[in-house]
Amino acid sequence: MKYEDFKKHLTVIVGGDRPLPKDNNDLKTIILQCLREVAAKCEPLSLMTRDMENDILQSMESEDGLYIRVPKLSMENDDVMDMDETLVYAVSYLTASKLSKHKKDDNEDDAKAIMTDYNWKRYKDIESGKLDLQKSVAENSLDIHGYKLIYIKKIKTLNGYVYIWDDAFVTILNKYLAGETLAELSKSDRNNIDEYLAYGDSGLKDNEMYEALNKYLATLGVK
Repeated sequence: MKYEDFKKHLTVIVGGDRPLPKDNNDLKTIILQCLREVAAKCEPLSLMTRDMENDILQSMESEDGLYIRVPKLSMENDDVMDMDETLVYAVSYLTASKLSKHKKDDNEDDAKAIMTDYNWKRYKDIESGKLDLQKSVAENSLDIHGYKLIYIKKIKTLNGYVYIWDDAFVTILNKYLAGETLAELSKSDRNNIDEYLAYGDSGLKDNEMYEALNKYLATLGVK
């Protein structure tokens, strides 16, 4: 869900109970708090990581070596909420509960119901073997030189597979392909650019991760 849609949903839930804060910083503080609360209670698949370079919220007791990273928030309309799609609605109701004057308990109950349902469905999927958390984790592989090999990650969520891109690298690649002069590049970024360029004229045409990255870059107007 994009932030614009999240905000519309939040506005409808709050209704005439209380207007949303006019100060975006105040609203962002509340939403970030709710994102963290939902992440801590539900351990969303999209926030699982093995990379300790991330800002870590908590470790997963049930899965050795897996962590939940701190969710991020961009308030640009077209930016996607950093949370599993189902749980975005829980974040919305939880945010509404903190804003409401008269519907605080109702909104909080709705948020809890969504989180409980999410956790129960995931538990059943794990028990039935439909979901393997270790395989679902989005991780960056390392090549023999120790550089990050790829910044595009495929993860399995309750709604199927989704792709996640490292925004910092995509920005660098976008500028590079647009012909902009870049400042110093890290060895990892240089290695990834080389890998991507090699993909363009090699036998990697069937590599779904690079194909997905190409489609994403196309949405940015990069050819």
